Amino acid sequence: MGPGRDNSIPVALIGAAAVIIAALIGYYATHRSNSTLVAYTGKVKDGKSLKPVGNASVAITEDQKVPQRFTTDSEGVFFAQLAKDAQTMLLEVKAEGYKNYSRRGPTVRTGSEDIFLEPLADPKSDESPKPLTWCDHSPAGAPYQYTLDFWPHEHLNGKTEGGDLVNPGAGWYIEWQAPGPVYNVSFRHDGTHMDPLECGAVLGRETVAFCHGWKNGGNFMGHMFVQWKQPCQ
Repeated sequence: MGPGRDNSIPVALIGAAAVIIAALIGYYATHRSNSTLVAYTGKVKDGKSLKPVGNASVAITEDQKVPQRFTTDSEGVFFAQLAKDAQTMLLEVKAEGYKNYSRRGPTVRTGSEDIFLEPLADPKSDESPKPLTWCDHSPAGAPYQYTLDFWPHEHLNGKTEGGDLVNPGAGWYIEWQAPGPVYNVSFRHDGTHMDPLECGAVLGRETVAFCHGWKNGGNFMGHMFVQWKQPCQ
């Protein structure tokens, strides 16, 4: 009989080929599977403070499939794998102390998204706006008032008003912006031949004081006295 043949090399080659084929099958199966999915990251936040909401329950339903369920971490983050061919996605989020969040629409293809939850109202707090209380004086007791000194002849309105047939008067008009709603306006002057016709708060502009009058004599100074209110402190 001739010398026996060494079969170890073909056997080793066959074994190596089997390993390579198995690896290729695993690679292509994984590659093909991953190619149908996209990564999606969501971050759940408080809609007012913008702080992350941890331990929130998240459910994602793609088309008519069974929902995927997640829980956010301490940073409000969750991770999901979404199907590329899904047509719609229902995203639902629940967290203690917040209104339930629900949104249905086209599936999110990739990337990250911030999800804002609306906090529930605190039943112990009174969220109805409180009406302002108005005061006519400061906390120290000083009245809110001011006297505007002015020359009426520098504020003529171009109209003939007051006076008499022999000496008709020239009309004047002046305004002053108060820090708060005006409730009293009065006028006095240092001379004669001058009188106010009307003083008060401008209609529709409650923080603006005005006086309207006439003069037909010398140039005497006028004084408009204004009182107003401000929110109590």
